[in-house]
Amino acid sequence: MDSASVRTQIGPIGRDSVTLPTSLGVAKGENGQAAKANSAEATKHQDLQNSIHKLQDKIAEAHPSYLLEAGLDPNGGHPNQVLIQLSDKVTKQVFFSYYLPASQVAKAANSENPVGLLLQNKA
Repeated sequence: MDSASVRTQIGPIGRDSVTLPTSLGVAKGENGQAAKANSAEATKHQDLQNSIHKLQDKIAEAHPSYLLEAGLDPNGGHPNQVLIQLSDKVTKQVFFSYYLPASQVAKAANSENPVGLLLQNKA
């Protein structure tokens, strides 16, 4: 796979499955700008991963019976969007499941009411 076609893939959604590429290779002969672009892309992926974990921790703390699963579309059908699914751990009822832009996930992770913001962003 060449560096131009690098795509983030997170397997089945879930807390333990939030894994992003550990290296975004730069082919020999590419200039410094390509390396910087790949480095910036890796930083964005790390920031997204941190936001997802922060969001999951906040929801787990506020609502211990809720389970928030999040991940990127592994097929690439929803670029730069995160699949968010909130469910009840006991009954397994899914409250909602949809894609949000990555920027909205970061906003929700930094909010006082992350569940409300996730719902408001989709509405």
